[in-house]
Amino acid sequence: MITFAERKELFKTECKVVNLEYEYKSCDEEHKGCVGDTKWAIITDLSEEELKEKYADVIQPFTPFVLLTLEQGEIIKEFTQNEDKFRKRQLNNEDIFGYDEGISEIFHNEIATPDYWQEQDEIEARKHREALLDLLDKALHTLTSTQRRRLYAHLVEGKSSRTIAKEEGVNYSKVDKSIAAGIKKITKFFKNGGAFEGGNSK
Repeated sequence: MITFAERKELFKTECKVVNLEYEYKSCDEEHKGCVGDTKWAIITDLSEEELKEKYADVIQPFTPFVLLTLEQGEIIKEFTQNEDKFRKRQLNNEDIFGYDEGISEIFHNEIATPDYWQEQDEIEARKHREALLDLLDKALHTLTSTQRRRLYAHLVEGKSSRTIAKEEGVNYSKVDKSIAAGIKKITKFFKNGGAFEGGNSK
């Protein structure tokens, strides 16, 4: 005759008991996890009749229970593992302020950092501007002071060659030639890949 203790051990090999209150415990009072009188699930390949016939006294503390197949048990196990992973990941990623994207930055400026790729784009754009300005400065140094002055007045200030000529008290054809020579030098400078070429032509 098999003893109760031996039957309990045999029961463990054929069945698994799940505490539904633990597995589906509520995270708040409004959304309760496990409701009703059924607090246990028994996962086994045995039918309910076979289970009651073999282990009537063993399953007594777990009655009433839900009977689940091994396949259903695997689904529950996988679901529980995924929920546990999600919970742990959430705890690991949560910062000391209780991070909520978009809200935390309002109250905690110290954690509002720029997007990495946006920051890299801005750095590259700044480097490009600085390089271009440096190159333009070198290009302007290929001009004479007269060419620089007249080119600035014409291109930046929007003055006509006649206005510049009138201000300087010279013939406007001289101003035209000076502007044309300055543009030609700068064009040549950039065409040569930024090679410095001096010149004294007015």
